[in-house]
This record gives sequence, C-alpha cells and structure tokens, in this order.
Amino acid sequence: METILPGAAPGRARQLGVRVLPPGKPVFETTLFFPEDPLHARDAAFNPKLVMKKDPRRTGQAFTFDIILDM
Repeated sequence: METILPGAAPGRARQLGVRVLPPGKPVFETTLFFPEDPLHARDAAFNPKLVMKKDPRRTGQAFTFDIILDM
C-alpha cells in the first residue's frame, strides 16, 4: 500500500487504519503507528507493538509491518 504521510487528529499520533478481509474468516482490523512520533505519549490508543518499522531498503518515508493470520 502507498499513501502520503497522514496528519494527526487532535490529541492523536499519526496512524493508519488497516483492515484485512481473509476469505471465509473474520475481518481483522487494527491501527498502525508511525515510528518516532512525539504524539505517541499523548495518544491513549497508542500501542508500541503496533509501530511500523522504517524500511532501510527504500529511500524517503517507507515503512513496513508484518501481519500474520492463522488461516
């Protein structure tokens, strides 16, 4: 997925909503956070386990996050 870096809502850290629709399985939804955002400390929904990692193989603002589903 490619996107522009989203702005932060008031009191929230920058984030991406993710929704995975596996065939015949329940929908998986979560929020992923961008690394090194100073607003993490003020966002009650922030979870450090959901921080994307900077992709060192790409230039600019490129991030990765692995989602593994038990299918």
